[in-house]
Amino acid sequence: MPKRVIGPSHYSVTGRVPSAKNGSGRDAESGLEQDFLLLLEFDRAVARYGVQPMTVHWQTDAGQKRQYTPDVLVIYHYAHLQMVPLHPPTIFEVKPAAVLKRDWEKLRPKFKSAMKWAREYGFRFKIITDTQIRTPYLNNVRFLTRFSERSLTRDESRDPVKHVALREALKKVSVSTPKELLRLVTSNEQQQLELIPMMWQMMHIGVIDADLTKPLNMNTPIWYCSGYIND
Repeated sequence: MPKRVIGPSHYSVTGRVPSAKNGSGRDAESGLEQDFLLLLEFDRAVARYGVQPMTVHWQTDAGQKRQYTPDVLVIYHYAHLQMVPLHPPTIFEVKPAAVLKRDWEKLRPKFKSAMKWAREYGFRFKIITDTQIRTPYLNNVRFLTRFSERSLTRDESRDPVKHVALREALKKVSVSTPKELLRLVTSNEQQQLELIPMMWQMMHIGVIDADLTKPLNMNTPIWYCSGYIND
């Protein structure tokens, strides 16, 4: 449960991000935080995450008591066949770069205390800004997330014939593009159109891979992800 309840705000756009990883949605206190949670939901290295996860108590040099509640705590999956996580649990502070620059002297003592607390308990503390969040990668994640509610199950129970056709066609070539992959499967244009949603679904669940740091389109280089769980 969050340490601080996120309610409506007159100063920023609050909202709720659906979360399959957490079993229920997570509240966000700004549009930037919503975007960051969307990235966490898409990131396959992330096992789960919490919003407003804990409160850090600290004192100023003058002995005044202060407290600070970080924005997000992220727990990562374990490395394959290893008993160590891919990354330590990480506390993220989400801030616009302009606000960080403007208020740095006021924020620095809080962040310093959070960093010290994180080290003591084996966590990491990281500050992330809009320049790192709002990138072409976020645009691609937003697009692929549109297919998440209709995504294929891991046992390929939805349209297995089409799924296998796309997968096997891509496995036969080292690199293709969405446009060329559809042509490899069928020359029928109507059938190609019907395959497009499934192709994006397969990219969403990790069967098809691409460099998502660049804008995604029908001419983007794509390849089969050899680490797909059902391979």
